[in-house]
Amino acid sequence: MPTPNLDPRLVTLMTRCRSLRTELDRLDDALSLLDRAERADLDSSAIMMRDLLDGLETDIEARAAGR
Repeated sequence: MPTPNLDPRLVTLMTRCRSLRTELDRLDDALSLLDRAERADLDSSAIMMRDLLDGLETDIEARAAGR
C-alpha cells in the first residue's frame, strides 16, 4: 500500500506498470498457442518488453524513494 506522502503521479505510474505486466502475462499465454518455430522471434520481443518494464519499475521505485 502506498504511503500517504508518496507522489500520486508515481502511484499512477506504478499502477499502469502493473496493468502492463498483466497484459504481458496475457500476451505470453497467447504466444504459447503458437508452434515453437512460429513464436521464436516473438518470444524474444516479449522478453525484451518485460525487461524494459522491469527497468521502468525500478526507475519509478527509485524516484519514489528519493534517489
